Amino acid sequence: MDPERVERATMAALEGLDTPPGYTLTFDRDAIEAAERLRGISLSFAAAVALAYMAMAALSESFGLPLVALAAVPPSLALPALMLAAGRSPLDAPMACAFVAVSGVAVNASVLMADYIRKAKKNGPAASAMDLYRVVRSRIAIVSATAATTVVGAIPLLVLDPGDEGMVRALAFVTASGGAASFAAAVTVVPALAAAAPRLFDRFGLSAIARDGGG
Repeated sequence: MDPERVERATMAALEGLDTPPGYTLTFDRDAIEAAERLRGISLSFAAAVALAYMAMAALSESFGLPLVALAAVPPSLALPALMLAAGRSPLDAPMACAFVAVSGVAVNASVLMADYIRKAKKNGPAASAMDLYRVVRSRIAIVSATAATTVVGAIPLLVLDPGDEGMVRALAFVTASGGAASFAAAVTVVPALAAAAPRLFDRFGLSAIARDGGG
Protein backbone atom coordinates (compact mmCIF):
# COMPACT_ATOMS: atom_id res chain seq x y z
CA MET A 1 0.00 0.00 0.00
CA ASP A 2 1.00 3.61 -0.49
CA PRO A 3 2.53 4.76 2.84
CA GLU A 4 1.19 8.30 2.36
CA ARG A 5 -2.35 6.94 1.93
CA VAL A 6 -1.91 4.81 5.05
CA GLU A 7 -0.61 7.84 6.93
CA ARG A 8 -3.70 9.89 6.06
CA ALA A 9 -6.05 7.09 7.05
CA THR A 10 -4.18 6.37 10.29
CA MET A 11 -3.92 9.95 11.43
CA ALA A 12 -7.60 10.55 10.58
CA ALA A 13 -8.57 7.56 12.72
CA LEU A 14 -6.43 8.82 15.62
CA GLU A 15 -7.61 12.39 15.38
CA GLY A 16 -8.96 13.63 18.66
CA LEU A 17 -7.14 10.99 20.70
CA ASP A 18 -5.86 12.48 23.94
CA THR A 19 -2.16 11.90 24.59
CA PRO A 20 -0.19 12.43 27.81
CA PRO A 21 1.62 15.76 28.17
CA GLY A 22 4.86 15.80 26.15
CA TYR A 23 3.78 13.01 23.78
CA THR A 24 2.62 13.28 20.18
CA LEU A 25 1.59 10.81 17.50
CA THR A 26 3.60 10.63 14.28
CA PHE A 27 3.61 8.19 11.39
CA ASP A 28 6.68 6.22 10.35
CA ARG A 29 9.03 8.83 8.86
CA ASP A 30 11.14 6.21 7.10
CA ALA A 31 8.09 4.90 5.24
CA ILE A 32 7.14 8.40 4.07
CA GLU A 33 10.71 9.12 2.93
CA ALA A 34 10.76 5.82 1.02
CA ALA A 35 7.52 6.78 -0.75
CA GLU A 36 9.00 10.14 -1.72
CA ARG A 37 12.14 8.46 -3.11
CA LEU A 38 9.98 6.05 -5.10
CA ARG A 39 8.00 8.94 -6.56
CA GLY A 40 11.24 10.67 -7.53
CA ILE A 41 12.47 7.54 -9.30
CA SER A 42 9.20 7.34 -11.25
CA LEU A 43 9.71 10.89 -12.50
CA SER A 44 13.31 10.05 -13.42
CA PHE A 45 12.09 7.03 -15.36
CA ALA A 46 9.63 9.16 -17.33
CA ALA A 47 12.39 11.66 -18.11
CA ALA A 48 14.74 8.85 -19.19
CA VAL A 49 12.10 7.44 -21.56
CA ALA A 50 11.56 10.89 -23.11
CA LEU A 51 15.30 11.44 -23.58
CA ALA A 52 15.73 7.94 -25.03
CA TYR A 53 12.93 8.60 -27.51
CA MET A 54 14.50 11.88 -28.66
CA ALA A 55 17.96 10.33 -29.02
CA MET A 56 16.67 7.34 -31.00
CA ALA A 57 14.50 9.58 -33.18
CA ALA A 58 17.51 11.73 -34.06
CA LEU A 59 19.81 8.78 -34.77
CA SER A 60 17.27 6.72 -36.74
CA GLU A 61 15.65 9.71 -38.49
CA SER A 62 12.26 8.30 -37.59
CA PHE A 63 9.48 9.23 -35.21
CA GLY A 64 8.05 5.72 -35.33
CA LEU A 65 11.08 3.47 -34.84
CA PRO A 66 11.70 4.70 -31.26
CA LEU A 67 8.08 3.84 -30.45
CA VAL A 68 8.69 0.31 -31.74
CA ALA A 69 11.78 -0.01 -29.57
CA LEU A 70 10.05 1.37 -26.48
CA ALA A 71 7.04 -0.92 -27.06
CA ALA A 72 9.22 -3.83 -25.96
CA VAL A 73 9.88 -2.27 -22.54
CA PRO A 74 6.49 -3.01 -20.85
CA PRO A 75 6.45 -6.75 -21.72
CA SER A 76 10.13 -7.02 -20.77
CA LEU A 77 9.48 -5.53 -17.34
CA ALA A 78 6.25 -7.48 -16.90
CA LEU A 79 8.08 -10.76 -16.18
CA PRO A 80 10.13 -9.50 -13.19
CA ALA A 81 7.12 -7.48 -11.99
CA LEU A 82 4.87 -10.57 -12.01
CA MET A 83 7.55 -12.65 -10.27
CA LEU A 84 7.90 -10.00 -7.57
CA ALA A 85 4.13 -9.81 -7.16
CA ALA A 86 3.91 -13.61 -6.86
CA GLY A 87 6.60 -13.51 -4.18
CA ARG A 88 4.84 -10.61 -2.45
CA SER A 89 7.98 -8.52 -2.61
CA PRO A 90 7.50 -4.77 -2.11
CA LEU A 91 8.50 -2.28 -4.78
CA ASP A 92 11.07 -0.25 -2.87
CA ALA A 93 13.57 2.32 -4.14
CA PRO A 94 16.39 -0.18 -4.97
CA MET A 95 13.95 -2.36 -6.93
CA ALA A 96 12.59 0.65 -8.81
CA CYS A 97 16.16 1.67 -9.74
CA ALA A 98 16.71 -1.84 -11.07
CA PHE A 99 13.63 -1.54 -13.30
CA VAL A 100 14.92 1.75 -14.69
CA ALA A 101 18.31 0.21 -15.47
CA VAL A 102 16.82 -2.86 -17.15
CA SER A 103 14.68 -0.70 -19.42
CA GLY A 104 17.85 0.13 -21.35
CA VAL A 105 18.59 -3.57 -21.80
CA ALA A 106 15.11 -4.15 -23.21
CA VAL A 107 15.45 -1.24 -25.64
CA ASN A 108 18.83 -2.51 -26.83
CA ALA A 109 17.49 -5.85 -28.07
CA SER A 110 14.41 -4.34 -29.69
CA VAL A 111 16.45 -1.62 -31.45
CA LEU A 112 18.65 -4.28 -33.02
CA MET A 113 15.68 -6.22 -34.37
CA ALA A 114 13.82 -3.10 -35.51
CA ASP A 115 16.86 -1.82 -37.39
CA TYR A 116 17.31 -5.14 -39.19
CA ILE A 117 13.67 -5.19 -40.20
CA ARG A 118 13.80 -1.62 -41.49
CA LYS A 119 16.88 -2.33 -43.61
CA ALA A 120 15.09 -5.28 -45.19
CA LYS A 121 11.85 -3.35 -45.68
CA LYS A 122 13.20 0.11 -46.60
CA ASN A 123 10.59 2.87 -47.12
CA GLY A 124 8.10 0.70 -48.88
CA PRO A 125 4.97 -1.35 -48.31
CA ALA A 126 4.55 -3.75 -45.44
CA ALA A 127 6.92 -6.70 -45.44
CA SER A 128 5.35 -10.08 -45.95
CA ALA A 129 5.19 -12.62 -43.15
CA MET A 130 7.85 -14.70 -44.87
CA ASP A 131 10.18 -11.69 -45.20
CA LEU A 132 9.78 -10.94 -41.50
CA TYR A 133 10.41 -14.58 -40.66
CA ARG A 134 13.64 -14.54 -42.69
CA VAL A 135 14.85 -11.38 -40.98
CA VAL A 136 14.11 -12.69 -37.50
CA ARG A 137 15.69 -16.04 -38.29
CA SER A 138 18.84 -14.45 -39.72
CA ARG A 139 19.32 -12.11 -36.75
CA ILE A 140 18.01 -14.17 -33.87
CA ALA A 141 21.50 -15.38 -32.97
CA ILE A 142 22.77 -11.80 -32.47
CA VAL A 143 19.74 -10.74 -30.45
CA SER A 144 19.85 -13.89 -28.33
CA ALA A 145 23.57 -13.42 -27.70
CA THR A 146 22.92 -9.85 -26.51
CA ALA A 147 20.19 -11.00 -24.12
CA ALA A 148 22.16 -14.05 -22.95
CA THR A 149 25.19 -11.90 -22.11
CA THR A 150 22.99 -9.69 -19.94
CA VAL A 151 21.39 -12.64 -18.16
CA VAL A 152 24.62 -14.56 -17.57
CA GLY A 153 26.38 -11.44 -16.32
CA ALA A 154 23.66 -10.90 -13.70
CA ILE A 155 23.54 -14.47 -12.37
CA PRO A 156 26.75 -14.29 -10.25
CA LEU A 157 25.34 -11.29 -8.39
CA LEU A 158 22.38 -13.43 -7.31
CA VAL A 159 24.55 -16.06 -5.64
CA LEU A 160 27.39 -13.92 -4.32
CA ASP A 161 27.19 -11.97 -1.06
CA PRO A 162 27.94 -8.35 -2.00
CA GLY A 163 28.20 -5.56 0.52
CA ASP A 164 25.12 -3.58 -0.59
CA GLU A 165 22.94 -6.68 -0.70
CA GLY A 166 19.57 -5.01 -1.26
CA MET A 167 20.49 -2.88 -4.25
CA VAL A 168 22.79 -5.39 -5.95
CA ARG A 169 20.46 -8.36 -5.59
CA ALA A 170 17.48 -6.34 -6.79
CA LEU A 171 19.39 -5.17 -9.84
CA ALA A 172 20.64 -8.69 -10.58
CA PHE A 173 17.20 -10.28 -10.27
CA VAL A 174 15.43 -7.73 -12.45
CA THR A 175 18.30 -7.71 -14.96
CA ALA A 176 18.29 -11.49 -15.38
CA SER A 177 14.53 -11.89 -15.71
CA GLY A 178 14.06 -8.68 -17.71
CA GLY A 179 16.92 -9.57 -20.04
CA ALA A 180 15.34 -12.92 -20.84
CA ALA A 181 11.96 -11.27 -21.42
CA SER A 182 13.54 -8.61 -23.67
CA PHE A 183 14.68 -11.33 -26.07
CA ALA A 184 11.14 -12.69 -26.31
CA ALA A 185 9.76 -9.19 -26.85
CA ALA A 186 12.33 -8.39 -29.54
CA VAL A 187 11.44 -11.45 -31.64
CA THR A 188 7.67 -11.16 -31.17
CA VAL A 189 6.55 -7.58 -30.47
CA VAL A 190 8.85 -5.89 -33.02
CA PRO A 191 7.96 -8.17 -35.99
CA ALA A 192 4.26 -7.93 -35.04
CA LEU A 193 4.44 -4.13 -35.20
CA ALA A 194 6.27 -4.36 -38.52
CA ALA A 195 3.37 -6.35 -39.92
CA ALA A 196 0.59 -4.29 -38.32
CA ALA A 197 2.06 -0.77 -38.68
CA PRO A 198 4.87 -0.77 -41.28
CA ARG A 199 4.91 3.03 -41.54
CA LEU A 200 6.45 3.19 -38.05
CA PHE A 201 9.71 1.97 -39.59
CA ASP A 202 9.92 4.70 -42.26
CA ARG A 203 12.41 7.55 -42.09
CA PHE A 204 11.22 11.13 -42.06
CA GLY A 205 13.68 11.93 -44.85
CA LEU A 206 15.99 14.61 -43.43
CA SER A 207 18.99 12.99 -45.08
CA ALA A 208 17.27 13.02 -48.46
CA ILE A 209 16.21 16.67 -48.00
CA ALA A 210 19.77 17.69 -47.11
CA ARG A 211 21.15 15.73 -50.04
CA ASP A 212 18.79 17.49 -52.43
CA GLY A 213 19.79 20.90 -51.14
CA GLY A 214 16.71 21.49 -49.00
CA GLY A 215 14.27 21.31 -51.89
